[in-house]
Amino acid sequence: MATKNASKKQPERRIATRIPINIWVREERQDYYFLYKATDISEGGMFLEKKIEAPHSTVRSTFKFTLPKSSRLITVEGQVAFTAVSATSPRSGSGIKFVGVSNQDKKLITKFIHQS
Repeated sequence: MATKNASKKQPERRIATRIPINIWVREERQDYYFLYKATDISEGGMFLEKKIEAPHSTVRSTFKFTLPKSSRLITVEGQVAFTAVSATSPRSGSGIKFVGVSNQDKKLITKFIHQS
């Protein structure tokens, strides 16, 4: 008699493939800005280390960054999709979902991902 595997594999929640990256990202909101390190990027968003904010906030920020081997400043509107906080894990921060990207910037991000 066969036994069923008790653990079920969780479905992948991401639509787009993420690739590792190591760049600085400037977040601008109202009259202030912060700098964060992005550790991965996809066509739909990025992960920012040490950015701790409530997920699914309706607050949007402007994020500015330059991809490796590029001189063009990319500007996107984004909001926090999830936050990961752990005292034992070095990966604490927030996943940013892009909610406003120009066609030209989206093409640059897509090209970068597919060439990496």
